[in-house]
Amino acid sequence: MDLSGGLGDFVMEVRPSTTDPLHSMVGAALEAYARVEGHLTSVLQDLIRTNSQQAHAIFFAVQNVRSRNDLFETLLLMEIGPDIRTYWASCSTFLYRLALFRNAIAHWGPLLVVYMSTKGSSTKPAERALRHPAARGFKPLLAEDIKPCLVDCQYMAEELSALHALVTERPSSLPERFLRRLARRNSASLQQSRSPKGPQPQRRSSRRSANPKGKKLSAKQRRLRAIGIAARKPKTET
Repeated sequence: MDLSGGLGDFVMEVRPSTTDPLHSMVGAALEAYARVEGHLTSVLQDLIRTNSQQAHAIFFAVQNVRSRNDLFETLLLMEIGPDIRTYWASCSTFLYRLALFRNAIAHWGPLLVVYMSTKGSSTKPAERALRHPAARGFKPLLAEDIKPCLVDCQYMAEELSALHALVTERPSSLPERFLRRLARRNSASLQQSRSPKGPQPQRRSSRRSANPKGKKLSAKQRRLRAIGIAARKPKTET
């Protein structure tokens, strides 16, 4: 049995820990995501032919991820051509999901997950976790859930580095990798928590019985039934 208790209602000092796996993993993931943003800024710098400071100013002025992706799509279509549309659409989806996960580990609140048996004894040590401060529909994030984010950030950094080289060189024809979608999808994802299902209502039969059990027919129903039976009887010659 998994018993979870939040720490948000208590005033407590949060101290950085070099031994707690959650603290270490959150820090590594945020650093890895910042590197992805750095690669994006380098691509933007070459697309609009400006210096690094101006590129960073423009990049961080557009705070919405979808709007950023739309900005890059417009510039890539103008500078590289329409053939890169499929590739960048795949990158946009990857970056959007990566940003959702990054925002979760940056803004979700602390949680202490306690594992106990039905008899009240501890089954394994308690773990720090993160949970959505308002919505209860997501599973808490443990340290092991954040590790795939590092893999995603590394993969996207490599793709953006290749895209940066393409924007810098501007070849007459696109290499094959930029004509198709990304080779993989996000590994890190926010999981929905399943609520226990209650008893499902039974469906009523579409065919109604002429005389349901436990119910008496009214006088009108008896007359209609008698008329129906009489109509079905074959006529006999006299």
